[in-house]
Formats: sequence, C-alpha cells, structure tokens
Amino acid sequence: MRMRHKKLRYTLGLKEGHRNALLSNMSVGLITNKRITTTEAKAKALSRFMDKMISKAKARDLNAWRNVARHIRDRSALKELFYNIVPGYEDREGGYTRIIHVGRRLGDGARMAIIELIGYEEEILKREKKEKEEKAERKKRRREERERMMAEEEGVPAEEEERKEEEAPPEKKPREKKRFFLFRRKKDKDPMEG
Repeated sequence: MRMRHKKLRYTLGLKEGHRNALLSNMSVGLITNKRITTTEAKAKALSRFMDKMISKAKARDLNAWRNVARHIRDRSALKELFYNIVPGYEDREGGYTRIIHVGRRLGDGARMAIIELIGYEEEILKREKKEKEEKAERKKRRREERERMMAEEEGVPAEEEERKEEEAPPEKKPREKKRFFLFRRKKDKDPMEG
C-alpha cells in the first residue's frame, strides 16, 4: 500500500469519472441558478472546482474556452460563465463562491450547505420573490376558474354570482363533522345513526 502524499482532493467516495461528471453537472446548476443546496462535502469540492474554472475563464480567449469546455459541457452554461459571470470578477483574485451551512438532512442526517456565487444575492432574492408572486397568481387564477365553473354548474352566470356576493355579507355555516369508517356493510346506512 502506498502513502497518499500530495493527494489533496475531495474524492467523495467516488471513482474519478463519476466524480468529474458530478462536479460538471453541479457546476452547470450553480452557473445557471447562482445558488444550489447540496451536502457540505460536495459543496466544498464544487467550490474548489468553480474557483479553478472561473480563474481559467478570466483569460477570455479561445484556449480558456476550450480548457473550461473540457469540464463544463453545457454550451449555455459556458456562455453564461464567459459573458455574464466572469466580467463581474475581473477585480477579484479568488473566492468566487460562498458556502452557507444549513443543518442536517432529515433522511440520513447528512450535513447540508448552500453554495452560491458571490455578487448575485440580489438577483437570487428577486428571482425567488418573482417565483412566489407567480405561484400566488396561478393559485388565484385557479380559484377564480373553479368558482366560475361551480357557478356555471348551478345555472347562475358568473357575473350575477359576483354581484350577489358583493351585495350580501358572507354567511357562516356550521361545519358538519365528517366521519371516517374503514368498513361499511351497507352503503345507504350510516352505523352512527343506528
């Protein structure tokens, strides 16, 4: 057995090919989304990998493009890296990513972390806010569509239904208790009514 002198790398318990594919795919996710959640070990390995890729890409020539393209195989991610991300790091010599520890995963207790590109915090927050607003809008549209369908089934046009709702205050009806039974012998007879 040989001693592992000068073998500083995060092996992640994977063979070389699998590890390279993992880092390549995770780097594409980080470039496109600017922030991803993963395990601490993978985040640390990805941080070193991304620092090397961004440092190579800062040369911004054909040779740099080919060197980075050997590792990051997604063309749209390469364009994003070279044309949008690298120009923002011209005055920075390293440390292009930030790792935020977020606790443990429920399933297996693995330590989790968020890794993000530095300088894109506002963009991430804007995107998350926009996604929340779009989700609320979709939910509202579905609710309105459902109400309109219910009104049409009852035979009342949706416009008349809205006018009635505006004129009369909403009435509160007492809730009926729902009973749940595993087995019923007769469908028409409820065992609780005797």
